[in-house]
Amino acid sequence: MDSLAIVIVAYAVTISLALIFARKCFYEVDSNQELLALGLSNGFGSVTQCMPISASLSRTLLRYNAGGKTQLAAVVSSSLLLIVIVWIAPLFEALPRCILASIIVVALTEMLLKVRLVKKYWLLSRWEGIIWSVTFLVTFIFHISGGLIAGVLTSLLVMGLQCYTPNNAILGVIPSTDLYLDIDKYKTARELAGIKIFRSSGVLNFSVIQSYKKALFKKTGLDPHREFIRMVREHRDLQEDFLQLNFVVLDFSNITFIDRNAVEFLATLSRDYSRVNIELVIGGCSEPIYSTIARVYRVEKRENDLIIFPTLHDAVLYAETSSNKNK
Repeated sequence: MDSLAIVIVAYAVTISLALIFARKCFYEVDSNQELLALGLSNGFGSVTQCMPISASLSRTLLRYNAGGKTQLAAVVSSSLLLIVIVWIAPLFEALPRCILASIIVVALTEMLLKVRLVKKYWLLSRWEGIIWSVTFLVTFIFHISGGLIAGVLTSLLVMGLQCYTPNNAILGVIPSTDLYLDIDKYKTARELAGIKIFRSSGVLNFSVIQSYKKALFKKTGLDPHREFIRMVREHRDLQEDFLQLNFVVLDFSNITFIDRNAVEFLATLSRDYSRVNIELVIGGCSEPIYSTIARVYRVEKRENDLIIFPTLHDAVLYAETSSNKNK
């Protein structure tokens, strides 16, 4: 466990420092090359009883502040460090640790002041603020390996929560354009008569199907399965009851992944809507998403009965044209 923590921390610190100073000094960093260099260095060092090799935050900042810019600076600083360890270190043995620590703290002043960025992170995204705060507090109170584990687990938890709390909205069209925006955020967006456009973001798989369906029915104000049962029980005419809604358009432009269960859900949803004379249309479907849907139908040897368009505007035009023909 300790060796795993050392590996992760060493690479994380090294690549983080490389990226920070790459921005300051205007050069590019190859992450694979950095990982290869660390692996080879530690591989050779392991047979000579060397300590694990990694970047040093304090020494890197000291060298940068001293004006070192090339690999020759590393050779010089390493040579000086060797001289200090072998011959000069005994002279500093009686020096209080607080004095030695002050040298490092002064070099790290700029880096330590980055704690003030937590306010900026929180304002930009509360999720990032939570991850930063948890990682910092656990590292400060316990240990760096504990902080690393806490940061990774918090990031995974946040990713999971974001999957279950996507951005759901009913879209309206901006007049005289092909732009479709959230009607709750943009006053100029107008809903189209007889058409509900629903947008959700993230993945659509077995774990979020129920939450997606719940959000869809809540936003559109209609649960087709329940309404169909109610209509059958009350012996009411479907055409008369649902004349005000003819199409439900699902905007898939923000959907990044879909699985077999989600495809089955879409097929069932389409059948439920058709029983109450409402047509389900999918717009903004990317090529990977469409390929997954087509593959599911091909493997199960069924005809693809979903109406899918590559752009949201195409789907809306189809709905408008069909509505006009029905009138």
